[in-house]
Amino acid sequence: MIGGNLSLEPISLKKVNQNLFPENKTFWLQCGRGGLTLIIKLLGLNPKDEVLLPSYHCQEIVKPFLHNGIKCIYYPVGKNLQIRLADIALKVNPQTKLIVIIPYAGWLQKETRLIESWCQQKKIPLLKDNVPLVPEIVKSQPNTFQLYSFRKYAGVPSGAAMVLPREFNKENYLDIHFSHPKLFPELLQTLALLLRSFSHLFHSDFAWAISYKLYHLGETLFDDKVRHISILSYHWVKRIKWDTIIRKRRENANFMQQKLIHLKKITLLNLPSPKRATPLLFPIVSSKAARVKDLIRSEGIFATQLWPFPENLSPSKNPDSYWLTNNLLYLNIDQRYGKKEMDYQIKTLARGVRHD
Repeated sequence: MIGGNLSLEPISLKKVNQNLFPENKTFWLQCGRGGLTLIIKLLGLNPKDEVLLPSYHCQEIVKPFLHNGIKCIYYPVGKNLQIRLADIALKVNPQTKLIVIIPYAGWLQKETRLIESWCQQKKIPLLKDNVPLVPEIVKSQPNTFQLYSFRKYAGVPSGAAMVLPREFNKENYLDIHFSHPKLFPELLQTLALLLRSFSHLFHSDFAWAISYKLYHLGETLFDDKVRHISILSYHWVKRIKWDTIIRKRRENANFMQQKLIHLKKITLLNLPSPKRATPLLFPIVSSKAARVKDLIRSEGIFATQLWPFPENLSPSKNPDSYWLTNNLLYLNIDQRYGKKEMDYQIKTLARGVRHD
């Protein structure tokens, strides 16, 4: 099976990434969901406040806000996965206390710098939900919180990081309480990683299926409490060769882009160059995305459509986000695979769209 949950990430025996994040500005967490609860605490948000979020999103991103009685307002996301400052500005009012932006599947937003400058001018905190991005050297930015999570693009049991704005250090938030990490889901994730490595080495579909079930069970058992990262995951994250992951993912994204541009019955989005980011997945447009997904999954490729349409949104009021939900299909470009696996995905996709 190409894709799905990751194998255990190989690491260096020495600490190779000790300066990846600014330690005096970085809170280390067990998972990204806890980072969303953390920002509620950092900003002191209450039920009178509003948060602006993109209408194309995972339901997990809104749960911490809704559970704390904070109103979520949604701004449009275009069919090219891009957001516009003009659309965000229309939704802002005196109750807006936070704006959230997402680089979908690791592809950057073209108006990021424009949005950053505008939020700084208006003194509205900005959260860059960088969960889909592989971190390079992360620097603090004015007025901007940055959230990273590591399990999406590296084989680690858990781990996330919240980087504070330039104006603040961790010492400014000594009253924030952190809970201990949940160990059972961490154990399940570790077992899933080991089984996935075994399945990859011995080409065992049975081991892959068990690892996938364990991975998702562990995923459901994590929660949105503010929890410390485990000692195991912290040391693992610190020793991953992120530069190797970044280089390989960019190579695979470029390869996909060059090969798919002439494939009939699919369309490529007009996205920024992968050289400016580190793609998590490669998005394509198909009018029958669900059908094509099932066809290529039956051939051993774990393609995905990411998220169902949010229950609390209206398709008629959010037509582009509804269109993205039903017409985008994401292919694998992760660091485990080379040109052989990329070619297999492309050929299988070509057969799938031809037979659809």
